[in-house]
Amino acid sequence: MNPNQAMNSKAGAKERRFLDALESLFTGAQVDGQSGFINLMRLKRRYFQSLRPQLLAAIDQRARPQTAAREELFDKLYSFFGRYFCESGSIYFRHLPAFAPTYQQVYADGQDVALSWKTQDLYYVKSDTLIRSMPVVLEHPARPDQNLRFYFDASQLQHKQNNEKRELLFQFQQTKPSPDGPVLHIEVHYSQKGRKTKIETILKQARKAQPPLRLSEEQLQKACRIFRRQTEADFFIHKDARGFLREQFDLWMYQYLFRQETIFQEKRLAQLQAVQQTAYEIIDWIAQFEDELRRIWEKPKFVRNGNYVITLDKLPATLLRKLAQHQGAFDQTQEWKELGMVGESFRFEDVLKLNSPHKHLPLDTKHFPSMRLEILATLGNLDEVLDGELVHSENWQALNTLSKRYKERVKTIYIDPPFNLDGSDQFDYRTNYKDSCWAALLENRLALARTLLSETGSIFVRCDYNGNWIVRRLLDNCFGEESFTNEIQINRSKIAREGISLARLATACDTLFYYRMKTGSVFNIVWRKRNRESKWVKMHSPSEYKSKIERVIGKSVLWPPKGRHWSFTQEKLDNLIKLKRIRLIDQSYIDINGIEQSSPCWCGWGMLSMRANARN
Repeated sequence: MNPNQAMNSKAGAKERRFLDALESLFTGAQVDGQSGFINLMRLKRRYFQSLRPQLLAAIDQRARPQTAAREELFDKLYSFFGRYFCESGSIYFRHLPAFAPTYQQVYADGQDVALSWKTQDLYYVKSDTLIRSMPVVLEHPARPDQNLRFYFDASQLQHKQNNEKRELLFQFQQTKPSPDGPVLHIEVHYSQKGRKTKIETILKQARKAQPPLRLSEEQLQKACRIFRRQTEADFFIHKDARGFLREQFDLWMYQYLFRQETIFQEKRLAQLQAVQQTAYEIIDWIAQFEDELRRIWEKPKFVRNGNYVITLDKLPATLLRKLAQHQGAFDQTQEWKELGMVGESFRFEDVLKLNSPHKHLPLDTKHFPSMRLEILATLGNLDEVLDGELVHSENWQALNTLSKRYKERVKTIYIDPPFNLDGSDQFDYRTNYKDSCWAALLENRLALARTLLSETGSIFVRCDYNGNWIVRRLLDNCFGEESFTNEIQINRSKIAREGISLARLATACDTLFYYRMKTGSVFNIVWRKRNRESKWVKMHSPSEYKSKIERVIGKSVLWPPKGRHWSFTQEKLDNLIKLKRIRLIDQSYIDINGIEQSSPCWCGWGMLSMRANARN
């Protein structure tokens, strides 16, 4: 390389670093598999590739190639934009340089304290593992010719919906020859219906394949573990990418000018102005695509599939007879049996009987697709007849789609969000969020819930100590501090018994935050007569000594069980006998003569009991 080539190569280093970083940071890491959001990321990558020539042309007009000013321009752009992008291509505070103080307008609108987090003003989409197809090589410490080679193919991976828990499933695909030896190709999918990877099956298929490959279970397990160690990322869409990035760049430029610059000459100011103009242009390009993503996310969605559940008493007898002849009658009957609504001998025709006790069984139109419209036609105005909707969907999209129809019409909302736990096998969905992700997820949904509540509506949000401090501030932000009504404690554990050692005190309760839209009295106190139903309880209590104090019932003399004593005096007992609130359970243990004997004279547990009023 001659000196001019070396100088040109060195001069373009910062340009290449910025362009490569901007592509990878703006478009996110390259991900394999299939899903709507993955397709959008691929579109975003192609969008950037189409903008790259325009970007370079704009920079050429402001700074000539192979000049110090041009290299400084790329250096400044890299130092700013590198702070806001991550593997998922989301725009938020990813890195903050040491000289940049945390920025937040905490005193806006007269607030004394405000909750702020790095993903504020973002829509939380999901958290997922960035699965890439990749080769894995298990190297032999002494024999390179015995290295084992794998290729994990994730191109057909159907990515998870929302934040459900699903394990990766590995399946044998084929073996292929290579100059360094055979390569085992393994397909990667997400498990469905509890399916698990069958290691033994893959090993057998590899041995029988052409070319054959022999390996141990431990080696295959190790290769799978290496593949699983891929980056997990959180996906967001910014609500105002242009405003956010422009504001942050202005702050960055201000800090640079007054911290780094000492001489403000016309030429120098022109160079910094070129940096600003280029940055604004890049921000506009980024925001253009981000705004399109936001519009797609905010657009109400179409219902892909819908069915109706109707009790049989709402349907005429002629229609019921036709339904009984339909092939879906069998599936509907099986569903009723599985739910325990009818006995095993039940047949659909039984609903046709006069005065049938099954007239309120729920009929699901999914079993009768060809008669769905005919069933609905008998109901009249569906909006008036239906008394509830059950939506199976990503909950933000469900709320957003229903928001216009139910705007300011909902009286009560109860939310039991996934508590921000470290992780738990008790749930089929993700529970271990970063605090910033969890706050964004919850804020997105609370803001929508706010639009649904009527002027007298109420919202209840349940949480525990893991997220109470976040939930309370979010509710204050969304509904206003004046809407806070009560913090209700919900018991969730029993008191620990004596003698049990604990690593920590038991978590005794969860918290239910109650907010209402309209202040003032909203509780109607309803009095109910106490339930006086009674129950039988034992009439003896624990005692530290062997009690020899007897009690007399008629001609029977009774002694308490070992280690117990009678709960009442003889006088109190006589009154209870008159009220018929005492009973003897086992006559065989009574010592008629009042003489202490070796066994029968000591009554057993529960032999004597009294009727006590049950407490509400």
